[in-house]
Amino acid sequence: MDLGIVEIILMTSLVNSMFFLILIYVSPKRYNQANRALTFFIFLTSLNFASWILIPYLAYDYDWFCIDRFPVVYFLGPLIYAFSQALFGTNGKQVIKHKHLIGGYLDILLTMILWGYIYFFAIDDKFEILFDPLTLHIYEGIAIFYNGFYLYRAIRIALNGPSNLSRLVHVFVIIVIIFLLWIGLFLADVSVYPAQLPDTAFYPLWLLMLYLNLYLGYHFIMHPIKPIAYMIADKKPPSVRTTDLAAHLENLMEEEKLFKKPDLSLAVIAGQMNASTHALTLVLKEHFKCSYYDFVNDYRVADTIERFKMGDDRQYTIKTIAEEAGFRSKTTFIKAFRKKTGMLPKEFISSVRVP
Repeated sequence: MDLGIVEIILMTSLVNSMFFLILIYVSPKRYNQANRALTFFIFLTSLNFASWILIPYLAYDYDWFCIDRFPVVYFLGPLIYAFSQALFGTNGKQVIKHKHLIGGYLDILLTMILWGYIYFFAIDDKFEILFDPLTLHIYEGIAIFYNGFYLYRAIRIALNGPSNLSRLVHVFVIIVIIFLLWIGLFLADVSVYPAQLPDTAFYPLWLLMLYLNLYLGYHFIMHPIKPIAYMIADKKPPSVRTTDLAAHLENLMEEEKLFKKPDLSLAVIAGQMNASTHALTLVLKEHFKCSYYDFVNDYRVADTIERFKMGDDRQYTIKTIAEEAGFRSKTTFIKAFRKKTGMLPKEFISSVRVP
């Protein structure tokens, strides 16, 4: 095989994508989510491109090799969505979720089933099945629709992100251009069915993808952007965002009585507020001047005080009232109550009880 432009593009993509895969293991923790999504996007686009070059040779040279492509194309859109979510999401949660990758998993499963069927039952019709133009068009059309859906979601998230991340603007512009070029080539290929476009028609697409992969790798993996969740949490005076979080937190406690849940945790509250635990800790420190445990226990103690004033201790035990306020044990309740009021619960009850 002569070393032409196609082979050079392929080797450049694969070599650099392997380098980027190594880099994600040494990147700072706060960049891991975005870097992981981006690196696998680069690696899988390289494998997808390799399908055009390697698969035909492997299929013709080896009878046991019974696939027409590497099953990676259905992962590309979800990974761009995951990259966008990692940068602009504020909940600090895992962004590469299995439900987003279901299309890719199904593609792998169907590819393996096809391999087994051809190898064991239809080896004589291998090339007619693998490279049937109509089947390839249907597969690619569904892939365009599927990836377009996730690209649309990724762009929507990016448009709602902070305006200072200008480095991302032309990246999404290039991705959209590549996607539109892919659609155009697909329609052109369909228009000449059952013939196919020559490989040279795809050179602009492949070169743009190579440029995108190299740019994404060297500019965003080696010099990553700090995710917005950390940008929010790192701001030192309180921002509008943290002020909104403080108001939301008070509403959860005062209106929804979230503090009464005995299994409540910082992570649970952060999840309900669509915020990271880092950002929530900053809100508690800057707005309420206390720790998470002091904040929640103050609400719980205040709830028991109201019940003591209403005389509920005559009907229920102190332990029951404490547990209904969210305390897991009487010991923890007494400690928090004394810290808040300077008195033991029984002393407080005696001070407020009407003779």
